[in-house]
Amino acid sequence: MTDRIFPGIASMSLHRNGTTTVTSTDGRAISSVLPPGTFAESSAIASCTYLPASSTVRCETIQGDYIDSEIPSLTDPSPLRGRPTIYLDQNHWSTLANAIYDPGRVHSAAELEAARELIELAKAKRVVLPVSAGHMQETCQDGIDERRYQRALTMLQISVGWRLTDPLALRRIELRTALCARYRGPDPANPPAVTLDPGALFRSRGASQPFSTTSDPGNLDQLQEILTTAMAHIDIFLDAESIPAHPV
Repeated sequence: MTDRIFPGIASMSLHRNGTTTVTSTDGRAISSVLPPGTFAESSAIASCTYLPASSTVRCETIQGDYIDSEIPSLTDPSPLRGRPTIYLDQNHWSTLANAIYDPGRVHSAAELEAARELIELAKAKRVVLPVSAGHMQETCQDGIDERRYQRALTMLQISVGWRLTDPLALRRIELRTALCARYRGPDPANPPAVTLDPGALFRSRGASQPFSTTSDPGNLDQLQEILTTAMAHIDIFLDAESIPAHPV
């Protein structure tokens, strides 16, 4: 998204107490208050802010930590720009979290050095480390404690909004592409596997419509879905309530 959708708007914020604030680029601010219950009591979020100029959602936790999530443009939901993507299993995300918060828990000096180097590469935007629905499920089934909070915070801060498209949706894409190639059908328009589109996380479960790159750049409905889903994912990762895993 670009600031052309909201010319003159510097930020739009939603606070835990239900206060919404729109701040213009000249410093003026207008506020209103939503009904109680905007955030669940178990939520770790203090506020969420949309920054149109940088296409970013910034959330602050009640512990004072900040999480930035990049928002896709309507013309390119996956602006990798040649960067490699690295998918980490949950145990490796735990290693990155330990490297930041408790280095003594990392098994060896070499592993600690590698973890720190990978973190710096991600922060410098030289590699992309996406999160997945599996990461969310494994994280959320744990009750909240300091280590779970640190692991979830690490995943959110380092992934910066990048996600792996639902594996079932990816498998469907692979099968469709193979059939089209076998029977010389038209090449399907396949969405990227690693993307900023927040709806891609649960695409095959009917959670959201496919991201449209042909939409009007000022499509507020799609922008609303993107912002709401991005904020919800951050909230779910950090929520204090445990969500038990369901048997497949």
